[in-house]
Amino acid sequence: TVADRTLHPSLSLAAELRTDPDRFAQVGPRVAGRITKIHVRVGDRVRKGDPLVTIDSAELGRTRADYMSAVAKERVARRVWERETDLLAARATSSREVQQAEGAFQTAEADLKAAQTILRTFGLLDAEMEAGAETGASPSAITLRSPIAGAVVNRGASLGQNVDSKDTVVEIADLSEVWLIGKAFERDLALIKVGQNV
Repeated sequence: TVADRTLHPSLSLAAELRTDPDRFAQVGPRVAGRITKIHVRVGDRVRKGDPLVTIDSAELGRTRADYMSAVAKERVARRVWERETDLLAARATSSREVQQAEGAFQTAEADLKAAQTILRTFGLLDAEMEAGAETGASPSAITLRSPIAGAVVNRGASLGQNVDSKDTVVEIADLSEVWLIGKAFERDLALIKVGQNV
């Protein structure tokens, strides 16, 4: 029977699923080292902050040793300055001695802040800076953590592998929303509109 009807033509496209670039993270070290432990496998679900890979770095070990030295020097300089201040109040020392002690303390404090800044650029959290005997952690070890929640979609790391700041060792993607990238010919564009089901 001849009748008026609205046609709904279909279109088949070559397409691929991709992760949303805003929900994707490539994780790599900020300091050169050797991978000593791998905490995840491809397909594992991770939360933000979960450990991915542990790296042993001689450079980090030296920097952390410098930091611990700066902590000790700052504590000693603070105590000397406080003692000199107390002695000045009791008139047992001179203002010059107090000023020298204060200057030494300020220098030690600046050195400590500089050492903290370097460790933060390596990716260490404040709680990890003094890792050592009390935590059982190696002073040259750093654990790379997931910056987002999602799934491990690629792991380019193996035990004992040497890595540096150019390397990506783990890729994380939030797969709760993905992009479908379809390749359409110009002649088909009239059939494609925003809001269509695919």
